[in-house]
Amino acid sequence: MEWEIYQQKEWLSSCLGFNCRTKEEGGLGIINMKNLNTTLLLKFLDKFYNQADIPWFKFTWGKLYNNNDTLAHVRRPIGFFWWKDISKLIDKFLQMTHCQPNRGNSLMFWADNWLPATLQNTYPQLYSYAKRQKCSIRYFLEHDLSRLFHLPLSIQASSQLVDLQTLLEERLEHREK
Repeated sequence: MEWEIYQQKEWLSSCLGFNCRTKEEGGLGIINMKNLNTTLLLKFLDKFYNQADIPWFKFTWGKLYNNNDTLAHVRRPIGFFWWKDISKLIDKFLQMTHCQPNRGNSLMFWADNWLPATLQNTYPQLYSYAKRQKCSIRYFLEHDLSRLFHLPLSIQASSQLVDLQTLLEERLEHREK
């Protein structure tokens, strides 16, 4: 699983709101259909980003997002009307999720929450030299430095690159164990 929703039960109840709680839980027992719809659409995004083995995902990913170099949440919404409605919730989904890199083709290397802090904030000088600031983790790991950065790097950026390479090696070693 690459994406997981923080504390799913607590988030679901906060998304649905006080009024949607059952009377036994202290709510009014009224269902807000807009909040319920939003919750269900976010569940579709969860299945999409975790690349679930279901037909609509395979169709959507195959037709609209087959290019592994550009991530789904970086592109503007494309495709069918129902997918455009789901795509409007991507920012909300990304705010409430934490990434666990697996294949790395649905995570932005610099901007997604796969480390305690985003890499663009941790290594700002190195980030300013990046040729593709919206690349996936897979893209970053599969390409050499000349394709990833505008060379030559400054002294600060070079130092940050060494730190980043050490961090990535530690993550890969930890993952293999």
